[in-house]
Formats: sequence, structure tokens, C-alpha cells
Amino acid sequence: FRLGAVICDAPARAFIKQIKNVNAYYGCERCCVKGDYVDKVVYDSVSERLRTDADFLSVIDDCHRIGTSPLLACKVGIITSFPLDPLHLVYLGVMRRILNLWLKSPRDAHFRLSPEAISTVNDRLKSLNAYLPREFSQRARS
Repeated sequence: FRLGAVICDAPARAFIKQIKNVNAYYGCERCCVKGDYVDKVVYDSVSERLRTDADFLSVIDDCHRIGTSPLLACKVGIITSFPLDPLHLVYLGVMRRILNLWLKSPRDAHFRLSPEAISTVNDRLKSLNAYLPREFSQRARS
């Protein structure tokens, strides 16, 4: 069979690929940038050498790996077969901005939610808890 892609979040990708997490100095999955510590690890370069499946196989980037991925034996492209999940890269930041606009804008802003609307949203979110599977570790909260 042929494996087209492995879909998982960032911590699972790091575990399966046996690489450092995204908050490590050499944690970027797509390029060889070294992060700098400025209250947290940040990557301030966009022109670093890109990682390739061949580089991963030849262990060129030792600072990025923490072990040997079991997928190497399956001939899976460790770089190309793992698409990055947009949830944490795009949607989380966008949703955070929207929530800040809705909740923290000046009171006269036409898009700010009223206290009644916020209460309604909170109640509806909490009512969804009854429908979540037990395996979901995070419940809706206000």
C-alpha cells in the first residue's frame, strides 16, 4: 500500500517523527532555522535552507532529531508526508483576534458582543458538553 499523508497535530508529529517540538531551538519542521530565545523561542529568519526527506534520511540535521522514527523503515517521506495542521498555524490566531475584537473592543464598537450575547454563547457552549465523547479531555467552559 502507499501512504499519502500522515495527519496529526504538532506534538504528535514531533513524537512520530522523533524530532524536537516546535518550541525548541531547532524545532521548525520545514527549515533549518535556529530559534532565538526572546521570552520564548522565536524564529526570525525566512531564508534558511529547507528540510528535505533526503536530508532527514542522511541525518544531516542532528540538532533537530531526538531519535529514530519507526516510519523510516516504511520509506515514508518524513518531511513531505506530514502536512502542517492549519488549526494551530492559522485558525487559532484568527479566532483569537476575532474573540479579542468581540470581547475587548471599545464599548461603542458595533461588533463588540453585549454581556447578554456573551452569556448566551457561554450557555450554548456548556450545553454541548453532554454530547462530547468521554475521550475528549477538554470540556467547554465559560
